Amino acid sequence: MGRHGEIRGDMGRCGLSTLQRGAGVLRRPIRRSKFDLLGNTLDVRTGHWRNPTATIGAGVDSFYEYSLKAYLVFGKPELYAMWNASASAVEQHLRVGPWYGEADMHKGHRRAERVEFDALQAFWPALQVLAGELRPAAATFEAFHSLWRKFNALPERFDVDRGKLHDTLAYYPLRPELAESCYALYHATRDARYLQIGAEMVTSLNSAARTFFGFAAIKSVRSMALEDQMPSFFLAETLKYLYLLFDEASFANTHAESYVFTTEGHLIPLSTAFHGPGPAPPTDEQLSAYGVLQLRELIARASLPHGDCIEKGQLRERARLAARRLEAERRSEVEARQAQDPRKLVCRTPASS
Repeated sequence: MGRHGEIRGDMGRCGLSTLQRGAGVLRRPIRRSKFDLLGNTLDVRTGHWRNPTATIGAGVDSFYEYSLKAYLVFGKPELYAMWNASASAVEQHLRVGPWYGEADMHKGHRRAERVEFDALQAFWPALQVLAGELRPAAATFEAFHSLWRKFNALPERFDVDRGKLHDTLAYYPLRPELAESCYALYHATRDARYLQIGAEMVTSLNSAARTFFGFAAIKSVRSMALEDQMPSFFLAETLKYLYLLFDEASFANTHAESYVFTTEGHLIPLSTAFHGPGPAPPTDEQLSAYGVLQLRELIARASLPHGDCIEKGQLRERARLAARRLEAERRSEVEARQAQDPRKLVCRTPASS
């Protein structure tokens, strides 16, 4: 699962509609292992894992983020259960001190003796903060930030045990995840040290990456040579989190309890208006008026294929099947919510270490 493909960890790009689609995908049966671990790349046509590597980094990072945030936005018990099982499996099988390694999802133990840091893991402390786990979040952030102090940037990959940069993945494309975690920890703890760390990050960016026309991605933290490009997420996320770290009067900070950030740094309101089952799917009579695009969208909502439907009649028949599946899910959701004890719908108790 990754940023531009099959069902990738990024369950969408931005906005409420994306989060709704992501929540719908998350609720489908996913072939997790007996250890509750998920692999990296899933073939959505066959349901088989192409890459069974379990990690919290590149390829699957946003799965964890959206499983918790989708629960906070939509209040669906199954989303919380998915987050809790997945996060617990990560802590049991992937955590090594304050760092996180990789494992075969089917074996449940780390794949190699040494631990390698992946830059996209740096979002994890922010997610731990959201789950109420401040101590492990702070410990992991300290470990990740130690690499920034060492290189004045965050390398894409680093061999923790050997203390060695990856041969080819030593670049820093101005990623936002470490700044995001710094912002989250400051607002959860009000520890001024995180303000100091944020200021140091700003100083590093200004000294190492700033150019006449903007900021440039760093080709290698060894040489600190620059690329001739500035990724858009640097403006949309990296600078946003660093700015918000110091701007106490901003809307995002004064209304922090009413919103949650998506993986792309967009604000989504936390409102009970988004809770409860969605609208009923269309009836057969309503489907008869649907066009091809509407039929395909309905089929996709039910996670059914439509590429084999050549004639419109075949497409409409598949849409009827999709509508029946969606209605069954809707009724099941209503029953589950009626039976659910709301006292159980809380994030896990903050860990002691």
